[in-house]
Amino acid sequence: MDRVSALRQLEALLTRFFSNESTNEEKLEINKILESFGRQQEVWKYCTYFLQQSVNPHVLMYSLNVLENTVTRLWPSLDSGEKGDLKCFLMDHLLLHYASLPAYLSNKFIKIIVLVGRVAWPHEYPEFFDQMMQLCRSTSTNMLGLTFLLIASEELAAPRGDLVPTARRQELAGLMAHQSGPITSLVVEILDSYAEKQRHKLTPTPPPSPCNSPVKTTPNAYCSSNEQGLIPFCPPQRPSYAISYSPLDKKSEEVCNMALKCLSHLFTWVPMATCVTLPTLDTVFHFAHLGCNSASDITERSGSIGSLAMDCINELMVKNYVPRELEPFLMKLFEKSFDLLQRLVGAGQTPVTSSFSHLDDRFLAKCSDFFYWFVSSHLKRLENNPNFPVTEFLELFCKYTFKQAEVDSFCVCLDIWGALLDHLVTSVEVPGSQTHHCEQYRSTLVSMASSVLEKIQFNCNIDELREIDDDTIDDDNETEWQSFLRQCVEFIGKVAQLFPSDIFQKVLPLLESYSQFYFSLEQLITSDGRRRHLAISESTDCEKVHAVLKDLTSLLQIMGRLADHFTGDNFEKQLTNALMLVNQFSLIAKYSTESMLFNVSTPIPEVLEHDFIILHAQALGTLQAYTHWLSQLYLTSARQHSTEDTVARLVGTMVESATPLIAGDVPEKVVLAACQLLLSLASTVRPMFLTSFTCVQRLMEKATSGQLASLPIRAYTMIYKALCSLLVLPWPQISNPEQQWEARTGEITRLIAGATKPLRELQLLPRWSTNVELQEQVKPDIKRILNLLEDVVSSLADQQSKSKTALFRAISPCIDAAITVFPVYLHDAVILDSLMGFFLTLFVALKAQLGLALTERTTHTIMLLLTREQMEGTLLQEGSTGSKVIEKFLKILQLLIDNSGQDRPFLPSIISFAMNQIYPSIAERSVPDIKLALYQLLFHLLLNNWRYFYPSTVLAHMDTDDSETIEHEQEFSSIMQSIGQSLMQNDVSVFKENLEHLQQLNSKHHLYSKFQFRTTLLYPFLNLLMQSLVQRSHDILQDEICQCLYSMASVDFSFYYGHFLPKFLETIEGLTEEQQATLVLNYRLVEDTPSFVQNVCQFTSDLRYFLILNTTNSSGSVMLS
Repeated sequence: MDRVSALRQLEALLTRFFSNESTNEEKLEINKILESFGRQQEVWKYCTYFLQQSVNPHVLMYSLNVLENTVTRLWPSLDSGEKGDLKCFLMDHLLLHYASLPAYLSNKFIKIIVLVGRVAWPHEYPEFFDQMMQLCRSTSTNMLGLTFLLIASEELAAPRGDLVPTARRQELAGLMAHQSGPITSLVVEILDSYAEKQRHKLTPTPPPSPCNSPVKTTPNAYCSSNEQGLIPFCPPQRPSYAISYSPLDKKSEEVCNMALKCLSHLFTWVPMATCVTLPTLDTVFHFAHLGCNSASDITERSGSIGSLAMDCINELMVKNYVPRELEPFLMKLFEKSFDLLQRLVGAGQTPVTSSFSHLDDRFLAKCSDFFYWFVSSHLKRLENNPNFPVTEFLELFCKYTFKQAEVDSFCVCLDIWGALLDHLVTSVEVPGSQTHHCEQYRSTLVSMASSVLEKIQFNCNIDELREIDDDTIDDDNETEWQSFLRQCVEFIGKVAQLFPSDIFQKVLPLLESYSQFYFSLEQLITSDGRRRHLAISESTDCEKVHAVLKDLTSLLQIMGRLADHFTGDNFEKQLTNALMLVNQFSLIAKYSTESMLFNVSTPIPEVLEHDFIILHAQALGTLQAYTHWLSQLYLTSARQHSTEDTVARLVGTMVESATPLIAGDVPEKVVLAACQLLLSLASTVRPMFLTSFTCVQRLMEKATSGQLASLPIRAYTMIYKALCSLLVLPWPQISNPEQQWEARTGEITRLIAGATKPLRELQLLPRWSTNVELQEQVKPDIKRILNLLEDVVSSLADQQSKSKTALFRAISPCIDAAITVFPVYLHDAVILDSLMGFFLTLFVALKAQLGLALTERTTHTIMLLLTREQMEGTLLQEGSTGSKVIEKFLKILQLLIDNSGQDRPFLPSIISFAMNQIYPSIAERSVPDIKLALYQLLFHLLLNNWRYFYPSTVLAHMDTDDSETIEHEQEFSSIMQSIGQSLMQNDVSVFKENLEHLQQLNSKHHLYSKFQFRTTLLYPFLNLLMQSLVQRSHDILQDEICQCLYSMASVDFSFYYGHFLPKFLETIEGLTEEQQATLVLNYRLVEDTPSFVQNVCQFTSDLRYFLILNTTNSSGSVMLS
């Protein structure tokens, strides 16, 4: 076919392909024709003609794609003349048409030329790098040259994909490392040339130095070492914060942008020690400063350059680069960061930054990233330098923090402060550390905390705070306001860990003032006989009340965060203060409960009712945070017989504040907070006298008689957990004979009996087991009761035997009832899930109390009912919750087999159930959760019951490996085959899990050395693992696969190298005998782990390379049809 005809046909095909009138079938057919045409041996010559003669962009891009394929896949098959022709054509055509080509086409040309360099430089293309460098040095082509350098950095420093053999990758790495210095220097030179043209001074007088005394500067912007050998900080000789830069013209901007992109990518791989110098930092920071220019006409462009420069700097920060000459580098870094901060916040009334709000958001985000890395990684290296002005730096950063216009940006800055605080808290907690180390930070951090405290108060900042969303819930189940407040509270809490007295001095007066205002609302409440009303005006008064309620809530949250300050070693010295605070919190909670202001009518109920609810819940929540302190107070009073009346009074106030709220007509947030407080009192404080309160007794009566069923489900569950904890947890400082276990067991039995009555009395309902309508009616009660029992048992799982025994005696009738319910709801996945969750929790928490007989009866019943047919027909249907049922039962079985050293009466039936019922049902289904549970079961079965398969007898120890005794061989083989089958599937989680299982079994029981494994399973497993590496089906697990391969191969290296590898290569279709021989020859016979892993990776990479080459070539006449 002649080239003119081919071009005409190609244009027609591509026009049809991209036409809106073409059908998908037509496009598919055209695509096959184009792919077939592009695979032919001589087609690249046609494409060079197409590129010269056509202006159709689709033809041009198609031709370039074919040329790229030729370079990457067919280059070795071209003769030297063809290679030279193709190289010359690409470069000549690019240089001739570069100015007129669209960027996407010119970049494609450049990439193909770089790919030629990837396969041919320096042996067949020695001038490759020189050409790039020459293009960069010429002002007329430096943009083209920099684009070359960027793509070369991307494609040669770390080649991607399988189109580069391992030996060539290693060669390229060495070549690029050799060129890294000249490349970096050239890019910096280009940036310097544009920076020098741009600079001009505004004022020769810099603002005051952050140093305490003036310091002379040296030409390289550093001071000579002082007597202590430390390099003091000093401002630059030509302070950039007093310099204004004229905007770059469009071409210069494009060149600088590309140069910064190059430099950023170079920093990902060049040797830092030789390529990153102090002048380089000067240059990059010069362009970073351009982002500080807020002039409206150049903000977007300067922001882009500033962002790219910050990318370069952040690349150094992320790598945590620490040069040999550490101190000069750090001081230069600090000098530049200090300078950048000054410009950002407009320190000294610099004319450069006229408005922070006009700065580019991307640039500011990159600056925040830089400050995070600087503070978290380098600040601790500088803080001991007496010449480092840490206070001035942090004051500037404080200004930067509060200039952030967006909530997210402000919170990012708080994270940076958090990194500093974490460092300081850690340093203080180190034994023998000096507390004065933190004193230099006191004024700044306390001032910052005071500013944050002011920022979160509606009385101080209502215009900004009312814009924060408090309605939309995010993925973390928080509103924007809740997230913002939580992060602010956390910051204040961390500062309080270092300087508690300073923070309390800021918070406590506000707490007292807002509390008094809150209490005074009682005077404004009126009643018309039907409903209470808050007598305030709709405008000013409502806004004031709203602000105070929000701020009091925030202060209570802060005080809850500070509760740890009063416990532990601080308990005795802070006792008076803690008593005062807890009394205050108790008064707020008690007043809230007595007044229930969320029921009061207000002029703006949609605002104030919500405020009253949140404040009430937070007051209870803050009390709950202090239950650990109250527990310590209770223990102290019990030992010393002091403050007993105080403890009783505080506990009484708390329960009286909480118990009246356990009702269906109270807002859910308040009910939950009340339940949580009661639960903490019952489980953490555990006072012996808690049941003596009348309100607690009334609550117990309601729970026993089933009157709490109308509560929200979370509250319903939580209150029963609290009451059960109250009845079965041991009382502190009380001897065992005085614990009254019999009486308490009777109480919890009555409590559980009342709560579970509908479940236990199901058998009394007429024809319940056959009446479908009745079964549907009682389903909600069954589900609620089973979930309640599950939560109660789970909450007491870690308690002592006496507590568990009391609980077990109380729930025993429910266990029998649940077993009875199982067959009735066998086809109801929802009820089965609740049943299985209950049984799983029983086996985890009360296994010792269940006993062998009940355990056997329960598991035997379930295994008989969960047949393969029943699972496939009901539980494994798409969208069903039935998979959770199977998963939970498998976990139950795992618990049964985990007790090594005991008789295993369940083992044969468990193996049979797992391999004959479960495995066939899920082997080919996408049910990863069940598969993980099954393989966990099989793993634990092997790990903890190895002697079931390999009896440990004297005779067995005397046997040789080849004659070792194995019992239940068929069961063992089926388990191992199922594990091997999982390695053939795409599920990464199952694959990873079973790799770990195999390695652990080998580590503990020498699995790979067993005769059974070596003779029948070693080759299949090696083959599966090697195939997964070649096919890259589980690339994320490459390290784990290689390690497992090594462990298996190390059992018999002679088998691996002499038998497995050649046989494996014979099974690979598409390899020539010569390529097989090359792969075997290049595979070094090593036995250490690192070399073996490197060998495997090189082998699989080269194998993929050969396969790609062999599937590309299509010889014969060039045809387009």
